Amino acid sequence: MRNPIELCQADLSKDLFSTVAFFSLAEGGAMGEPGAVLFYLDNGELYH
Repeated sequence: MRNPIELCQADLSKDLFSTVAFFSLAEGGAMGEPGAVLFYLDNGELYH
């Protein structure tokens, strides 16, 4: 897995989501990192 680019609430914008190819959402009881959201852009960047 690529090293993710860390995001915070202030970084979220419509422009960011316009190029999202895939996303992953871990529910509250998930193993690993509960509540994690990952966005993979069409250019290969990974956001966390």
